[in-house]
Amino acid sequence: MKKIASIILAVLVLLSISIPVMAKDFVLSPENPESYNVTVYGVKGAKDGTETTVLKGKTISVSADTANGTFTGWNIDGKYEIVKGNSKTETITIKPLSDIVIKANFKKQEEKPSTDKNYDITCYNVDGVKKGGHITVKAGETAEITFEKTDNAFREWWIVGDYDFVSGNMKSDKIVLKPTSDLIVGAVYVPLLDGEYDTDDNGKYDIKVVSGEGIDGGENSGKWENNNSHISWYDSKNRLTVKAKSSMGKFNSWSIYVITYNKQNKKVYSEAKENVHYKLVINDKKLEKELGKDFTLEQYIKKTGTSLETLLKQKQITIIPYGDLVICGNYNGKTTSPKTNDSSILLVAIISVFCLAGIAVTTKKVLSK
Repeated sequence: MKKIASIILAVLVLLSISIPVMAKDFVLSPENPESYNVTVYGVKGAKDGTETTVLKGKTISVSADTANGTFTGWNIDGKYEIVKGNSKTETITIKPLSDIVIKANFKKQEEKPSTDKNYDITCYNVDGVKKGGHITVKAGETAEITFEKTDNAFREWWIVGDYDFVSGNMKSDKIVLKPTSDLIVGAVYVPLLDGEYDTDDNGKYDIKVVSGEGIDGGENSGKWENNNSHISWYDSKNRLTVKAKSSMGKFNSWSIYVITYNKQNKKVYSEAKENVHYKLVINDKKLEKELGKDFTLEQYIKKTGTSLETLLKQKQITIIPYGDLVICGNYNGKTTSPKTNDSSILLVAIISVFCLAGIAVTTKKVLSK
């Protein structure tokens, strides 16, 4: 009995160490859960992103925090039943039927912009601004932006941040924007310019894999070293393949970010756009014969009905990079950041396995007695 008690005590100590860490990075989802996780945004008495546990069959009531503005309705992701109220009432009672996310939406009162605030616009292929250069716009004022003329034809704009169009649109070669945040603005050409999103001007595209593994490099210079590759500018031969790590847990999808630099020369990670910052390589010999070897993702989606999101759920993907990128693997229902430390995630997974194994061994010994 003393030996059994010692084993149980050791397991409890391990669990007390690992479970708080595990809860931060992982969501355990048994087939028949006894409770559900509810994450809330914009509700009274809770910070955004707060998680709470609701026992199976029980309800939870939340009220919109009207300090955020005029309440306009609820967004609820997951399976649930509304017990009291509806999607437009400020207070609602819900019975979760799965893990859910509850978000209150608000219409904020318009505030007059402060004339003291300036917004920074990072520019790529903008007339009169060097690649990766910056222009500053006072709050409430506008910026006129024209693509940098070259031998290549203008296709569209790539814009990250919050803004209003004063004139023009994504397909206009000249636009006027009113920024309401810092922006990244890039003109995209047909075909893409060599080095268009080589944001640190080292003459190569710099690719990094986080929570994944680079397994195949391009023919020119795209060999993987510690999950980093430095590959020559746009070339159809520059194909990089990555695969998920089984040790990380249940794989969900890939997230791909393009790297740029702000005015303080700090890295900015923005969601990369397919056919602007990279091309997803689709191996479909049948479609190659029908559409040609260089068929586009748009053609593939139209022909098969498959979405980009579905394709990025494959455990192994191949891309042709058109810029400096970070490719992140997502596991266990959690999204990985470009700054995620792989070793910490792996440590949690190892601790979890040992704890579960310890419980199994202890249970077996107790039952055998």
